[in-house]
Amino acid sequence: MHCAVFDIETSALEAVGAGFMICVVIKPLFSDKLITLRYDKLDCKPGKEKALVEDTIDNLSKFDLLIGHNIKSFDINYIKSRAIQLGVPYNLSPLVYDTKDAFKRTGLRTVDNGFGKPSASLAMVIDFFDIDVQKKYPLYPRQHWKTVWQEGKERSKAMTHLVEHCQTDVIANEKVYWKLLEIDKVWGLRRVK
Repeated sequence: MHCAVFDIETSALEAVGAGFMICVVIKPLFSDKLITLRYDKLDCKPGKEKALVEDTIDNLSKFDLLIGHNIKSFDINYIKSRAIQLGVPYNLSPLVYDTKDAFKRTGLRTVDNGFGKPSASLAMVIDFFDIDVQKKYPLYPRQHWKTVWQEGKERSKAMTHLVEHCQTDVIANEKVYWKLLEIDKVWGLRRVK
């Protein structure tokens, strides 16, 4: 079985209007190789990232199991939404192991999320397991929007920062995955279309 951890970064949470894919990082399990796809390197324009969506679907279709944090509710649906919006054939139906859902299933406690429940954000899960790549840093709106609207060196610098953030998330989430497999009694694998 071919398995990979992946994450996407987007311009906004909605997949229409101002929302589009900016970058994708895919890491096959048992490999140090990171597949990094960037809309700027594929000569895509904001909201017209068809080449990025096509490359993303092509790369993800090579794996039987996709692992990620909140990918069942966000990442996969976002890719599918952008594919439909851009007229890209969508043929993914992978098995999915969502580390956010898995962490919640374990009943482990982190800090309160403000609604009386433990936070299951990737940052809090990384902290809970004391994973050594705690280089997770926030993305601030001003810096994030430079990935879309800034030109030249400023965009390249902002994109490099965003890509490093995404790569760090993927590497850390792989470590989270291995920790969760030890304690997740259900595994919760689901096929997502």
